[in-house]
Amino acid sequence: MRPYFYLALTVFLSIYYSLVYYIGTRFYKILNHWLPKLNPLVYWITLFLVASIYILVRIFNSYIPYKIAKVFVKIGAYWLGLMFYLLIIFFLLDFIILLLKLGGIVDKSVIDTYWYLKLTGIISFLLIAVVLIYGTIMAKYPRVVEYDITLPKGKGQLSELTAVLVSDIHLGKIIDNQRLTKMVNLIKEIDPDIILIAGDIVDEDVGPFTREKMYETFGILNPPYGIFACLGNHDYIGGQVEEVKSYLKKSGVQVLIDQYVKIQESFYIAGRQDRTGARISGPPRKPLNQWLIGIDEGIPVILLDHQPNDLEEAANFGVSLLLAGHTHRGQMYPNHFITSLIYENDYGYSKKEKMHIIVSSGYGTWGPPIRIGTRGEIVKINIKFD
Repeated sequence: MRPYFYLALTVFLSIYYSLVYYIGTRFYKILNHWLPKLNPLVYWITLFLVASIYILVRIFNSYIPYKIAKVFVKIGAYWLGLMFYLLIIFFLLDFIILLLKLGGIVDKSVIDTYWYLKLTGIISFLLIAVVLIYGTIMAKYPRVVEYDITLPKGKGQLSELTAVLVSDIHLGKIIDNQRLTKMVNLIKEIDPDIILIAGDIVDEDVGPFTREKMYETFGILNPPYGIFACLGNHDYIGGQVEEVKSYLKKSGVQVLIDQYVKIQESFYIAGRQDRTGARISGPPRKPLNQWLIGIDEGIPVILLDHQPNDLEEAANFGVSLLLAGHTHRGQMYPNHFITSLIYENDYGYSKKEKMHIIVSSGYGTWGPPIRIGTRGEIVKINIKFD
């Protein structure tokens, strides 16, 4: 398997640095137009260093002082966001120029003309400003989204319930303890009866979670009916899932992996094994009818499933409310077009037969610490049992 890994890594890096070079050649012409004395050697060394920093910190994480690694990861992550949008802009401009050339409207030297360099320069710098400022604000200042849901009361005793759903926190070097504290304070203002976490709590490496004592920050939350979570793919990727579960337990968070608990004799909270996590290091993802058994069918089931998949199975089984995350709603426009094609419900509220579905865009970010066309959120769910 190792040769295939190195082959895949070689292909990935070849494509990645080819795209970096493509952006670099376009951007150099723009900068050279505005800064004629720009040293090309300094430019290319700086560009490839910035483009490599995220990868290098991931590889040499244990050898870099923590505070320096946090700064480098953030620089590298911002570069990935800028690279994504610069590729879109330059591909689009090159495609337009190609069509104009084929139509005989312009000649081959158009990309070196004053108007082209000035236009692409203005577009590029405006794009960078939007990504860095607007994108950071949308990611860093989440909102509270509210839904009203009615579930069958059956044999239950409760008539209403205030729940908070949060997903995709991605705690690590970028979404640090300060951001977690902000999330905790927002949840405390809501004052929910129960807190539900739909996976991707840790961003692969449990190190920052323990180093910054994020488990103590989580421990501030103490809702009457508890905190329950399923795990997401990123909780498994780092290969430290047992440590993640251990520290979450220390935080007062009960992790449910193909397990369920009854709350106040009124409803069940069930948590599914993540389908990606099962492929990485966890036990297989079992069908609902193999583990969600022995329940009292007279009270509703609230199911946590990190990825909004297998909706048909959950609806047919009789789940009343399914809560998920994972999609980030694409995180950066226009990625939401892709997530909407992949998932039946990639964001917000929907209903399948009698089952209510809520998919959150998530609290944190993965990779670039920016959001364009979407926003971080905490979900407040007002549940009535009728």
